[in-house]
Amino acid sequence: MEAFSVRRVIQDALKRVVGEEADSWLDDTMIGWTYNDPIEAFVCRPKRTFKDFNLEQWSRDYDAARCPCRLLRYLALLSDIPTEVLPESTHQHVVTMNPDITNNYRLRTMPKQGLNHVPLKAFDIEEALYELGQLLDKIAECIDDVARLCDRKRKLVKKLALDKARKKMCSYWEKHRHIFVEPIGQANVKTEIEVLTGRFLVTAKDKAANTPTFVCDNIIREFAVKRLSSPDFVLLHEEPELIEAAIHAETEHLVVLPHAGASLPYLMAVFKAHKWSFRWITNTANSVVSSMAELCACLLCFFTPSVRELCKDRSNLMEAEYDVKPNLWWPTSSVGEIAANLATILTPEFSADITRCFELIPTDTPEHSLVVAVIFFVECAMKHKCD
Repeated sequence: MEAFSVRRVIQDALKRVVGEEADSWLDDTMIGWTYNDPIEAFVCRPKRTFKDFNLEQWSRDYDAARCPCRLLRYLALLSDIPTEVLPESTHQHVVTMNPDITNNYRLRTMPKQGLNHVPLKAFDIEEALYELGQLLDKIAECIDDVARLCDRKRKLVKKLALDKARKKMCSYWEKHRHIFVEPIGQANVKTEIEVLTGRFLVTAKDKAANTPTFVCDNIIREFAVKRLSSPDFVLLHEEPELIEAAIHAETEHLVVLPHAGASLPYLMAVFKAHKWSFRWITNTANSVVSSMAELCACLLCFFTPSVRELCKDRSNLMEAEYDVKPNLWWPTSSVGEIAANLATILTPEFSADITRCFELIPTDTPEHSLVVAVIFFVECAMKHKCD
């Protein structure tokens, strides 16, 4: 939460210089901020685990009995999950959500607050005022009413806003001296992070993405090899460079797309603690498919309201004809929203979960493929718009 309202500080400065007419000048302006990287950015490195290693060399050198996760310091964290997932495995490995996996107490306290936790940094008033000054310059440049002011008034607005902001920052600092800096950048913490991520995959927990799970690198690679060796996957005997070039060639006609990354997506895993298993996914960020993925996501978001309205209309027609009102828009985006909108009178409510929904959607069959589903979705949206 911000220490004070930046918008109000700027509005007060504008009204002191211009008058009450400036009260509405920022109504159409959104003032936001960016955060520093969360803990996740420092400790979650699936690329190192699943991509940046030599599979042949690892398969040749790996000895489960001498796995680093079986050292004395990790003995209490060994789990039976590997023997449950891989019946042929005879050794325990670390699969835990216990942040005591690291003996660096400074690092240990940060993951306890969750993967989304942003490490606190030193409160530098001068740096904050510099950023506020940049914001004021941007406002003076982009908002027509402010841009039309003479240079003297614009400078006065900036001075008044910065002076008031300094007073509020100093006051906030006096009341919050007890807040300490979290040493994510200290050498000993960085060293411990390298040791930790060199031995373990730090990943999110299913149904609680903010909770970190620590999994032995070697055993998660065994799980991944087993998963990719299943009949669900086909091995392509092609060089990655050729596949990347082919993907780029398919999107060359879409000139509006920015140039995407040059690497293929890599494997990622989410721990399902309630089932002692993992959900396997791949990334799209910073890869050869990034731009296309962003475009598809934007288009589907754009069409979603139309398809939802179409489902609502069809549902109303079925209610009028059969006296039953089905929810044809079946995806559940928020359990909390459903709970808040339950009927006040006693009514039967039904819900269902599709097991392995996204994993089981075929990508290559002509009749029920993911492509066919997306085409149907878009056609529904366009039809509703035309009607």
